[in-house]
Amino acid sequence: MRLKKHGLSQLLRSTLASETQGNFEPTLLRKLLWSALLLFAFLSAFSWPDASAEASTSFEIPTLQNPVTDQAEIVDPHTESWLNATLRTLQRMQGSQIAVLTVPTIGDLTIEQASIQVTDKWKLGTAEKDDGVLLMVVTDVRKLRIEVGQGLEGDIPDAIAKRIIDEVMTPLFRSGNMSDGVVAGTYQVALRANPNLDVSSLFKQRAPSHFGKSSQGGKPKPLGPLGILEIIFFGILLLFGLFTRTGRNLLFLLLLTGRSGGGFSRGGGFGGGGGFGGGGGGFSGGGASGGW
Repeated sequence: MRLKKHGLSQLLRSTLASETQGNFEPTLLRKLLWSALLLFAFLSAFSWPDASAEASTSFEIPTLQNPVTDQAEIVDPHTESWLNATLRTLQRMQGSQIAVLTVPTIGDLTIEQASIQVTDKWKLGTAEKDDGVLLMVVTDVRKLRIEVGQGLEGDIPDAIAKRIIDEVMTPLFRSGNMSDGVVAGTYQVALRANPNLDVSSLFKQRAPSHFGKSSQGGKPKPLGPLGILEIIFFGILLLFGLFTRTGRNLLFLLLLTGRSGGGFSRGGGFGGGGGFGGGGGGFSGGGASGGW
């Protein structure tokens, strides 16, 4: 035992002496350095944030297919179909291109960052006029944003966009009327973005309560021409179904699909088809944000 201890102490003294004289063999030092680096890399794999996890929660911009893209499902199907048709008609009248986007989350982005990313990709409005507008809703952070194209910043300055959010949309959202809030905000934006067009006539199918006040307790909306035609059609079909087997089968089929109740499937009804791609409009950050 004494010999072993003595031999070990001699080895240490000789190693230190060799190191001080510059004759130390670096093999052991290299092994120690490599071991330290490997240990550091192993620990870093557990201590640094996972980049793939961050990427999975990033905001993905949907493809622009319709004026209303309701990923958060806050707009009722009938209203979505009607609003799609109305905003398409507005664009066909050489009006501004207005789009509505609702999403459940935008990850770690602010709503200003997310909305400008959307407009950079969608390019709402025309390249000549830059007359696009994006109305964006993010439900998990309860945020609203009106992003205004460069050509409309005079018609919808930041202060006006802020008033539309705070005085028109936010009260409806807080009362639970999110679908009405989207309609009211869109109407106010369309009204100011198109002063030379009869925007009110496009929105006349909606009750006035949709344009700034809560719709709870309002008077029923009068039937339009489409509603009257539907009542006449189903009345004739009902009489036809009382006397013929074919009529009964057709009536049963319509009842089974739920069409006789006046419902419209999401994205269907009179929403209409056709393209709704952006025309190359530019945005520079004009607009306003708010919350509810």
